[in-house]
Amino acid sequence: MTLPGIWGVERFGRRNLLLFGAAGMCICEFIVAIVGITVSVDNLAGQRVLIAFVCIYIVSKFDYCGLT
Repeated sequence: MTLPGIWGVERFGRRNLLLFGAAGMCICEFIVAIVGITVSVDNLAGQRVLIAFVCIYIVSKFDYCGLT
């Protein structure tokens, strides 16, 4: 578990933190799916959006849900 996750469990509780992390992961997966289908391979801005939301997904997974 990461340090923001430990702080978040103490501050907000495990259940709220897991719900927040799961919602963030769901939103990121949804956006990555939509952008991945609609943009072409040559669209640099679209590729950057995909990378950004994959990074946000990783933060939501490991900072809020832990390594479960």
